[in-house]
Amino acid sequence: MELSSLKFYNVIVLGFAFMLMFTGFQTCGMVEQTVLKSYRNDSIVNGTVTYNGDGYTSLAIIYVVFAFANWLAPSVVSVLGNKFSMVAGGITYTLYLSSFIKPITATLYIGSVLIGFGAAVLWTAQGSFLTLNSSEETMGRNSGIFWAMLQCSLLIGNIYVFFAWQGVDTIHDKQRIPLYIGLTSVCALGTALLLILRSHPIQKLEVGDPEEDQPSEEEEETSDEAAMLNDSLDVTHRLFNRTLTSTVESWKLFLTRDMMILSITFFYTGLELTFFSGVYSTCVGATERFGEDSDKLVGLTGIMIGVGEILGGALFGIFGKKTIRYGRDPIVLMGGAIHMVTFLLIFLNIPDLAPLNKTPDSAYITPNTYLAVACGFLLGFADACFNTQCYSIIGTSYPDNSAPAFALFKFEQSLAAAIGFAYSSHLVLKWQLLILVIFAVAGVVAFFVVERKVRSRAEPSGS
Repeated sequence: MELSSLKFYNVIVLGFAFMLMFTGFQTCGMVEQTVLKSYRNDSIVNGTVTYNGDGYTSLAIIYVVFAFANWLAPSVVSVLGNKFSMVAGGITYTLYLSSFIKPITATLYIGSVLIGFGAAVLWTAQGSFLTLNSSEETMGRNSGIFWAMLQCSLLIGNIYVFFAWQGVDTIHDKQRIPLYIGLTSVCALGTALLLILRSHPIQKLEVGDPEEDQPSEEEEETSDEAAMLNDSLDVTHRLFNRTLTSTVESWKLFLTRDMMILSITFFYTGLELTFFSGVYSTCVGATERFGEDSDKLVGLTGIMIGVGEILGGALFGIFGKKTIRYGRDPIVLMGGAIHMVTFLLIFLNIPDLAPLNKTPDSAYITPNTYLAVACGFLLGFADACFNTQCYSIIGTSYPDNSAPAFALFKFEQSLAAAIGFAYSSHLVLKWQLLILVIFAVAGVVAFFVVERKVRSRAEPSGS
């Protein structure tokens, strides 16, 4: 197989594997708060609540651990290699989903810590693997294709929720158990699919076992018993050096001017991730003015978020070369503008108390089902605008340092998501939207500054 064909094969397999894994996790995130609130009500025995797990708290723990584990993730990836790092991360996702089949407060939070670390390893390896299988010309296309395939995960589970939960007010065992058995199985299948990813010569030199760490043939021929006795010590020493080097490189990269400016954009993607993946669907389900099927609308909203994500990823994948030619900043500007309009529509349509509890209140207009679903689509499309271009600018700006760069991206994004989930259970809707508006403006401006600098550096070499 030609190298270009092999790389494209890897991108497609990677997309399918993540689509299956995140069919489990993204669907879980959309309905988690609704499911656990219902289970808490069912767990009351003699007036005492026997289950105290909270969806927002679980997600906050995940993203806190995810954020700080990103500093260690490049070291793990350098030891295990990209493929097996992703497999290890996928296993933690599968274990987390299985804990919802029979919810226990302790396993929910232990699983949250476990998946937080697994997510850091998974996404660092994914970013590095995608970069190794892309060139400057194909990075925009490949990131768009991967993103579109990944976000198909929002359709599969949410279609099931939409049809299975029609006319359901409270989520009982007969709704929860089949859903989570299915999500766990699909996630496990996606993890197994990662095993058929294929390496190529470039990866063998750059990932897992660096060439300089390998003994030469002459060294092997001259090795003696003393060297064999010290072998385990040498391996430990190399692993320690590799871990230390990866951490130092990540810190140095974080302190560069461009990365610190981009961190503002990365931080915003984490805040809006919190909103579209957990808060907005909860708000829709909690708005009683939508009628008896308000919980069913959680699934429909998730489907439309997925449609927006897929359309955005496919669009930017197809026109990836034009994106590189004309710059990434117009796409980010479009995403920021769409977000602003969407936040205004949500402010008008969804009652202020919806993030906190079910409410019979209206907002500034009578809650409109079609508008709520349309806002889901817009949230998904705008998120694709930001994330595909963040992937593209990292892949083209840091091709030789991709693992630390993607780890920093995920550190900023997950730290923001953790903060977002922490305040989501305390702030009413208008304050959450105000925070998003402020960071949206800052994120767009920050991206413009770095993108213009990247393009100015590229122009002399291209002329």
